[in-house]
Amino acid sequence: MTLPDLARRHAIERPGAPAVLDADDLWTWADLDRRAASIGAALTERGLGPGDRVGLAIGATGLGIAALHGVPRTGVAAVLVHPRLSAPEVAALLEAAGCRVLVVDRGTGVVVPPGVEIVRLDEVGDGAQALATDAQMAETAGFIVPTSGTTARPKLARLPLDRLTASAIAWNTFLPPATGWLLSLGLAHVAGLGIVWRAAATGAPIVVPAGMDPGALLAAIDDASRRGVLVSHCSLVATQLRGILDDTADAPPPAGIRAVILGGGPIPEALVRRAIAAGWPVVPSYGMTETASGVVALPTNEATDHPSTTGYILPGVELRLSDGEVQVRGPMVFAGYLDDPAATAAILSDDGWLRTGDLGRLDTRGRLTVDGRSDEIIISGGENISPAEVEAALATHPGVHEVAVVGMPDKTWGQVPVAIVVVEPDMALSDDDLIAHAHARLARFKVPSRYVRVAALPRTALGKVERRRLHRLARQGDPSAMTITTDDEQPLAVRDMDRSAPGNAPVAILLHGTISNSAQLLPLARHLTDRYRVVLIDRRGTAESPMADPAPVPIARHVADVIAVLDGLGIDRAVLFGHSFGGVVSLRVAAEHGDRVAAVVVWEPPYLAVADPTLRAAMAVMAEEVAVAFSIGGPEAAAHRFLDAVGGPSAWDGLHPRQREAIARQGGGALADVAMPGLATAGL
Repeated sequence: MTLPDLARRHAIERPGAPAVLDADDLWTWADLDRRAASIGAALTERGLGPGDRVGLAIGATGLGIAALHGVPRTGVAAVLVHPRLSAPEVAALLEAAGCRVLVVDRGTGVVVPPGVEIVRLDEVGDGAQALATDAQMAETAGFIVPTSGTTARPKLARLPLDRLTASAIAWNTFLPPATGWLLSLGLAHVAGLGIVWRAAATGAPIVVPAGMDPGALLAAIDDASRRGVLVSHCSLVATQLRGILDDTADAPPPAGIRAVILGGGPIPEALVRRAIAAGWPVVPSYGMTETASGVVALPTNEATDHPSTTGYILPGVELRLSDGEVQVRGPMVFAGYLDDPAATAAILSDDGWLRTGDLGRLDTRGRLTVDGRSDEIIISGGENISPAEVEAALATHPGVHEVAVVGMPDKTWGQVPVAIVVVEPDMALSDDDLIAHAHARLARFKVPSRYVRVAALPRTALGKVERRRLHRLARQGDPSAMTITTDDEQPLAVRDMDRSAPGNAPVAILLHGTISNSAQLLPLARHLTDRYRVVLIDRRGTAESPMADPAPVPIARHVADVIAVLDGLGIDRAVLFGHSFGGVVSLRVAAEHGDRVAAVVVWEPPYLAVADPTLRAAMAVMAEEVAVAFSIGGPEAAAHRFLDAVGGPSAWDGLHPRQREAIARQGGGALADVAMPGLATAGL
């Protein structure tokens, strides 16, 4: 049942059955076994064998899956290298783990440190593999996973092959039988390893999506179905599930989906209820790196009535509470931290009990509810406050996208809770709204004293909320948000995103479309922040840049606004990214101020100055109709008229109510943009 054996066994017993499916290829078990053998051979040719360690930087790809099967066959332990780690972090990790070789999946973009030998998976050819013995594999092979520590350097958790095998057996016993798994998480986490192991244990194929965004995940399921592979199981974190529901307006899941494991951090109760109502077979879970994935799970049929719990222990797991702390024991519990006996002894007892550091409680049926971390408890006026409890209460507000709570020093109470809030795009949310919402659900002493709004919660390279930075944000507010006032006294809301890029990184200015705002470009902004200094602007008439007297805005004024932001931030040149009317603005800035623009990336810009006369006439009529609608019915009427004009007479009525509510608030943007006064081709 260990991974090195499974592909070989399936290759013998069912060589033509599908094992890995992506957009371009379908590998049978014979194909996967051959690729795994080649990867193992590449390591043995470099003199690696039982007792050695290699770095493993792989993406969620077919080659990544083959590497997980192939590396352990040599008796080598693989140290997982997260694709988002910086070059210094990669170097420090490999040095700490004693790795002289790094196996790299080209798509990760990981930088290989000097002096480290590289094995590129896409360049590995066929070769003879020297297999380690079963005893050697059991003793030395396995995976070493950096934990997601947020207060110190991550520790390296050792997961021998038998730990991951035990986890896969427990999960496959609990879940309904799988016809196919979606590789919906990266392979640098135990949750991703778990997908590969569970699929291999039963011979189910794995479907590899083109990306991890909602559209790519759903498209991969649909494509696989057309090609004869029915995805029945996937594993998601809360943000992924929320994104799928948002993008599909709470549509039911694709046919064949039988189990959606939900984990990787706090699970909002409202999200569970919403997903269940939409027909998604959600399975809330609880686990950690040190338990080789989840050890507690809640059956879907109980999730509606008990959405705040994470469920029952899985087969083979023991669980107890000691002074409120959750402790677990079982064959999937890790073998300690690499070269760190003190840290291991602090968390793992001699008789195998793992001290999780999480506080929890069990109901009369044995269902576990996790109340937060013992080391994060806020003591205010002698009262204990669990940040997780406060976060869960605030997260039920429809305007809260994400929230984290920390304790801050207070002269009167010792500590008070402060909430760091990411507001849903297009939502107006005051402190009074949040306070009232919290008071209705929490004791008065648990209600946060302050609410700091940020574009996104700070996270580590492994995706966990970085609590040290939360405390900085609680002290300073959101350092990225600011207002720049133009020469005609118009305030423009600007967000200069926090970034890990070097000081000489290029600047990217992101400009949004007509009935949208900069918040909707935040996912793109977050994707770019490791390479760019990213600046987002709410254009006149939208979101946080409302006009005192709403009216059509000449294109020259929009151009001047962008230059004012560049000047205000001391930026000489920038790459302009523009969607829809933001693309028009980007092109005009480039045409008129070429010395300030390094490049332009635009999509769907309606550059009507080069359109035919019929289209220009229709747009002129629409501009007049939007202006009339705004004068009669305000922003919602203007947005309604604009959307029906560009999307068809039933576009507005066809929206999900939440989409309609969000777009209605952008009617000022429709009025500002739709006439496009001053639009011209000069300079293009």
